[in-house]
Amino acid sequence: MTEPVFDHERLDVYRLAVEYVALSYRIAITLSGINRPSRDQWLRSTQSIPLNIAEGNGKQSLKDKNRFFEIARGSALECASIHDLLAVCDAIDDQSSRQGKSDLKRIVSMLTRLIQRTETISEGSDEYEYRDAEYEYRDAEYEYEATFEQSNPATVVASVGLAVDQVCVPRTRTQWNGTRTRTRKATGQSMSLR
Repeated sequence: MTEPVFDHERLDVYRLAVEYVALSYRIAITLSGINRPSRDQWLRSTQSIPLNIAEGNGKQSLKDKNRFFEIARGSALECASIHDLLAVCDAIDDQSSRQGKSDLKRIVSMLTRLIQRTETISEGSDEYEYRDAEYEYRDAEYEYEATFEQSNPATVVASVGLAVDQVCVPRTRTQWNGTRTRTRKATGQSMSLR
């Protein structure tokens, strides 16, 4: 291959998948007649492997990346199955089948590790910190919400022991205000992110 230009071209699994496509095309040229449907399906599957690797590598979200890598992995497994079918029908020789399946095993292994690696990468969890108050669980929380919505916010805030400037009046269960502080509707307590 030539010098990598795009990020996906730097991936070893992509390079190996492209080499496998070349191998499969050299073998597919010899297939004809009754083996034609298997050949066509095989060529679609082989092309799907590097195409999905490249598309997945270009995605920003880990979920999207993994989805495309899993599709590529599935296409590689489909190619291995087609190798078995063609070998059973004596459409390809054993040496070509072994070489192709060996390449596919490496591709599947590399994709599996790539998927596992991206699944373990995650952003740190958001932690909340209560500002000047502790959350108190209330059995009658829903009754309190009705009172909270009907009352003057300053009165409710004073009843839970917070200063008025520490709280915003939310419209939903949990709502963010402009200072990265969120307020619980039921208690009117503020929590800020670290």
